[in-house]
Amino acid sequence: MIELKNINKIYKSKGQEFQALKNINLVFGDKGMNFILGKSGSGKSTLLNVIGGIDSYDSGELIIDGVNTKEYTKTDYNTYRNTYIGFIFQEFNVLKSLTVYENIALSLELQHKNLNEESEKIQEIIDKVGLTGLENRMMNQLSGGQRQRVAIARSLIKNPRVIIADEPTGNLDSKNSKNIMDLLKELAVDHLVIVVTHNDQLAKEYSDRTIEIRDGVVTKDNVEVMPESTTYDLEPISVPIQTSLKLSIKSIFKNLKRFIFMILLFAISLVFAGVVINMYLADTTMIYAQYQQEYNNNVVDLSSNFSSRGFNLNTAFYEYQLADFDKNYVNENSSFIKIRAMDFNLPIDDNAVVENEFYLNKVQRIHFLTDAITLHLVMGRPKYEKSIPYEQRHLIQIGITDYLAENLIYQNYFGSKVKTEKDLLGQTLKFDNFNTEFIISKIFDTKYEDYKKYFPLFTNGNSDPKGQSAFYDNVLLYNSFIICSDTEKSKLLDYTNINYIETDAIYSMVGSTGQGTGLKVQIYDKDHGKLKPTNKSASDPIPSAEGQPIQVAVSTGFFEKFLNIKIDESEIEPGKNICDAYFEKIYYGIPYYVEGSSDPIYKDIFSSCFLCFTSYVPVNFTFEIRTVIEDDEPILYTAPIIEGEKETFKNIVSSNFVEGGFITLFFKDLGDEKLETNSSLFRQFINNEITINNKSFTKILLVDNFIKDNIALFLGVFFVFALFSVLLIFNFVIINIKNSTRDIGIYMSLGFSGWKISLIYLFQVLILGIVSFIISFFGVLIFLSVLDAHFTSLSAVDLEIIKMSFLGTSIMLGIALFIPVVAVIIPLYNLSRKNPVDVIKTI
Repeated sequence: MIELKNINKIYKSKGQEFQALKNINLVFGDKGMNFILGKSGSGKSTLLNVIGGIDSYDSGELIIDGVNTKEYTKTDYNTYRNTYIGFIFQEFNVLKSLTVYENIALSLELQHKNLNEESEKIQEIIDKVGLTGLENRMMNQLSGGQRQRVAIARSLIKNPRVIIADEPTGNLDSKNSKNIMDLLKELAVDHLVIVVTHNDQLAKEYSDRTIEIRDGVVTKDNVEVMPESTTYDLEPISVPIQTSLKLSIKSIFKNLKRFIFMILLFAISLVFAGVVINMYLADTTMIYAQYQQEYNNNVVDLSSNFSSRGFNLNTAFYEYQLADFDKNYVNENSSFIKIRAMDFNLPIDDNAVVENEFYLNKVQRIHFLTDAITLHLVMGRPKYEKSIPYEQRHLIQIGITDYLAENLIYQNYFGSKVKTEKDLLGQTLKFDNFNTEFIISKIFDTKYEDYKKYFPLFTNGNSDPKGQSAFYDNVLLYNSFIICSDTEKSKLLDYTNINYIETDAIYSMVGSTGQGTGLKVQIYDKDHGKLKPTNKSASDPIPSAEGQPIQVAVSTGFFEKFLNIKIDESEIEPGKNICDAYFEKIYYGIPYYVEGSSDPIYKDIFSSCFLCFTSYVPVNFTFEIRTVIEDDEPILYTAPIIEGEKETFKNIVSSNFVEGGFITLFFKDLGDEKLETNSSLFRQFINNEITINNKSFTKILLVDNFIKDNIALFLGVFFVFALFSVLLIFNFVIINIKNSTRDIGIYMSLGFSGWKISLIYLFQVLILGIVSFIISFFGVLIFLSVLDAHFTSLSAVDLEIIKMSFLGTSIMLGIALFIPVVAVIIPLYNLSRKNPVDVIKTI
């Protein structure tokens, strides 16, 4: 039984109110054919919508089988519309994306009925409403009358307690109208049927009861017997999730082209998002720490970043930088030992051809392990050692590694008399750079042979580039002289012991600035053979006065190989030699050209010479060229030593070797517990512009610099595509929902909960997001693989750095799902707050 007590309904629009229903009091029994008559705008459809639960009322009571609907929850209303009410709309309200059969079957599907088992029942109702043979037609293939019959069949198929019909024959011909009305009359024997119409003739022919309404007020009701009260148990019926999924897929195929376009566009945005995220998450230094651990690569070479005249170079550290390094990085918890070192690149044999790639032809570095504890921790106890006789103690005592020992033997440095490592003890080595010879007093065991397995020569042709790079990194320590005491260090670095230094340098002279290589710096001695100047017009270099440019001599090779300035000897005037020609040229000025001008500008070389040595601790000085000396090597000669004066060469040696140096780190422990520590340490080095010169670290630096230089660009492109795709996704969803608004209202009138309606559209956007994610995943994978391969081609070791990470993939998936879901939730939330009838009319 349905009872209405003092029901009022007021519509508000643009600040005005219209009362559609005024104190309606009606009671309907459990069966019978009830007609509600009235003109258009009288309120009859509003009354029907309130009874059907698809519109709300403002005051009064609507009681269903003794239960006041004021106590109904949304779920109760959904169940009421699903099972209790069968609604036949005036505007058909069929679902355009479903066939005739699917529209009708939907009512049973919502009640969890098995459609296969109910197929005969569905076909029976199709036959009853005159739609036989049209089961598979889509709604746009039917006439208005046929669509109305679909709506009627959908309502009748679920055998509701109450059938309410709003102008059910308004779009039917007379024959089909009679068939439908006869069917409703037949159902009225056991069901309550409420029909709204303005057709008085239909009411006279079919009604058991007629109610007339005008201006929202019941003016006539011919009810004879008040119905008895019955009860209705509201057992919630939840719409099956698979129904929402099926409707979602139907909608996708209805807009397939637009859906595919959105997937592709969103996938492109996700590709850029994935590239940015995974590059940002690339833990380059942790990957390097793991590589160190795997290959026992425990030696790291550090240098300082230095800039001058627009050039950025790696050089040794100044003394104050070494002190800062100790303060910032060296403590009791450090996983490394810091070793001070100097680069000398001393040749074992200038003419030797090393056929075995495991050996190098130069001693690369001299390490100062003058502290006994440091020496013990790094090198261990000597494998062999020998006490040096008193008469040889003026020589510089050095320790060498077993690797360098084998190298010297392999290259036959001492001839056939030395065949074993022990034979090397007491042997002396002489190099042109130094006046004093070196004498071998210790040989240390480095376990270098562990690396032989990575070289084809020792592994039947198989090799491992990662292992080889680890060896070349570690060989920096293996292939060096070890100075074991401060006394020996002082002997070595005394400027009187050093004949010359070889260095790269930045120069600024002859109107240009550049970077030269292989410059030799030594003391000028006019009586020393070929160093006698041949230019008679210039005085010898003299000590410079305080604060004045240094007076120097240079070789012809200085101009030709260091500055790339050459004299055409065929143009030298008779009676002049090459030195005279150079001197005359620089004396009168060397022309250079300014961009945009064809006229040469002359600059006097005497007053504008600048050099900055860069192979050691950077040393700057200005100088004047006083003499040109014929020599093919690029040489700069300093003034002769004069007692009591601060000599140039001494200052250069002191500045380069005493007031700073390179750093070699020896890692004591490369275990798992140190990985985070070491990774953090490398990151600090990069952030503080401390250069790691390891061969295996090249790719880390390449990737880090690429990320630093390009992350903003990738972010920009990502945000442009993301914004564009987000706007399109929102537009796609909003248009999709707007075009489906009537469908949403129909779903609500059929008993769909807001959640199950949301699922229809959530499934669509989830499919959009997931397919876009899958496409973008492979796009990012390919892009990062190609990028990583590019950096591998530029570096020595294939450390897989730029790759898909689990976190990066998860974030991509989150973006792929979050944006479309948010796009759906907002409009659906607004619609869910409306009554079904209002949603149906929102077009």
